[in-house]
Amino acid sequence: MSANYKVDFDIATNFDKEMIDVLAKYDAFKWVYGKFNNDIVGGGRPSIRLPFISWQELEEYINYCHAHNIKFNYLLNALCLGGKEFNKEFHTSVVELLTKLVEIHIDGVTVASPYLCQIVKSYFPDLFVSISVYNKVDSLNQLEYWKNIGADEVTLDQRVNRDFGKLKVLFAYAKKLDLKLRLIGNNTCLHECPFHGNHAVTHSHGSKSDEKSRVFHLDYQVMNCNLIKIKDPSKIISSDWIRPEDLVYYEQLCEEVGYDKLSIKLTERGRTTPWLIRVLKLMPIDIMMAI
Repeated sequence: MSANYKVDFDIATNFDKEMIDVLAKYDAFKWVYGKFNNDIVGGGRPSIRLPFISWQELEEYINYCHAHNIKFNYLLNALCLGGKEFNKEFHTSVVELLTKLVEIHIDGVTVASPYLCQIVKSYFPDLFVSISVYNKVDSLNQLEYWKNIGADEVTLDQRVNRDFGKLKVLFAYAKKLDLKLRLIGNNTCLHECPFHGNHAVTHSHGSKSDEKSRVFHLDYQVMNCNLIKIKDPSKIISSDWIRPEDLVYYEQLCEEVGYDKLSIKLTERGRTTPWLIRVLKLMPIDIMMAI
């Protein structure tokens, strides 16, 4: 690997093509990720926080991404499927959804369910599969299990973001497994947040097409999280975000173990284009010389 290894970046999309025009100026941005504001599987954000797009608009957006050498990851990252995954009708609907997504040329999916990972790899073995941060992966056993199930990439639990000793071990083992790893760079969740698991589950239901909570979603967890930060601002500093100027230390760690498959994920897909562009421009990356 290069002696001056640089991480890649994935960033949330709100389906504004202006975002792609900006991203295309930077070689470091390889993927964008997003989804319909509701579907039968659900995802990691409630419907009311996401823009509505049609199938035609999604296809046009994916084509626009590809024209600018950017890949598209469709999110199927609901942590809870309500037990419906073991129902024949639901299974059939999931396969139909995946088939339509593949037909409009998505490049990959993010899942939080071993069942979905297995379904994707069974029907569409060439589709890239990334494992959600909601699975809280932070051990060698978990990396191996997910690799064996079919994962191409795992987003590590944000609790390990600043634990360089553990990261070194995880990077080394991921190298052995030939597995990509991803860290979330701008996550301001509370460190070891007590609301995290419940939050993921309620968001799963808040973005499913057949759930009433997608119409009105009260984000109890975020309100309590923010209240804790207001009462104790040190909780903002101690949360698991990564300072842009510290990315060099992650790159140096990758060089130390010879690992070259680390990427940084930047959220939030419910934000405006200027907000997202501001986030990406804070990253220590160079504009392409050709631009």
